[in-house]
Amino acid sequence: SVHLLNDMEATGWAMPLLSTQGALKSLRGSTPDFRRPVAVMSVGTGLGEAVIIPQDKKGWRVLASEGGHKQFAPFNAQSAALLQQAYLTGQSAVSWENWFSGSGLPHLFQALFPDMQAPDSATISQLAHTSPASPEGQCMTLFAQGLLAEAGNLALQYLAWGGVIFAGGVAQHVQAYLGDANVQQFLARKADHVAQLQQVPLALCSDTEAALKGAAEFYWHQQMRGS
Repeated sequence: SVHLLNDMEATGWAMPLLSTQGALKSLRGSTPDFRRPVAVMSVGTGLGEAVIIPQDKKGWRVLASEGGHKQFAPFNAQSAALLQQAYLTGQSAVSWENWFSGSGLPHLFQALFPDMQAPDSATISQLAHTSPASPEGQCMTLFAQGLLAEAGNLALQYLAWGGVIFAGGVAQHVQAYLGDANVQQFLARKADHVAQLQQVPLALCSDTEAALKGAAEFYWHQQMRGS
C-alpha cells in the first residue's frame, strides 16, 4: 500500500528522533522539549511550517500546514516600506514564501535594491558572508530577521513553548544569522507574551534528509498503532 505524506509532516516526525542522534544544534537555550508543542520551519526552495504536538502515551502528532503562503506581515520599518512599495507597484498580496525562502531571496533583494540586478540565492549567501556590509549582506540580515519574526508568530500560534526548529537546505547557509542574538530579538518583538517568547529554545536541524527519515518514523508509528 502507498500513503502520501506531506513533506513538512514527514520533517516533523523526524525531529524527536533526530534529537536523540545529535542532529539538532542549539541556537539558543536548551534543546527543544518535545513534552510540549514544538514548531518546525523548513527554509528550502519554499518555506514550510508544521507543529509537533505531544500525546500522552502515544508519542506525537504532527500537523502540517501551508503557513508559508500566509500573507507577509512587516516586522520593522524597513519591511513595512517594502510591503507598501509592493502594493504601489501592483502586487495584490505578498506571502512569507515570496520573500523568505530560497526561491524568494532574490525577490527580496530586488525589492530592497530595485536598481540592481538580483543575484541568485547562492550568490547572495556567498557574498553576504564575505562582505556583511554589502547589499547582499543587508539582504541576508533582513532575511534572517524575517525568519525569526515568523518563528515568533509560529510559537504564539501553536503555543510552541517547547521550541522552534529551523530545517531545510537554505537554513544551513544562514545559521550564523539565526544564531545571532541581535537577530533573535525579532522573535519576541510582539505586543504580548514577550517574556515567554524570550525563553523559547531555538535549534537548527543539520540533517537535510530529515523528511525521508520522518517518513520512515511515521510508517513505524502507524504500524505500532495498528498492532
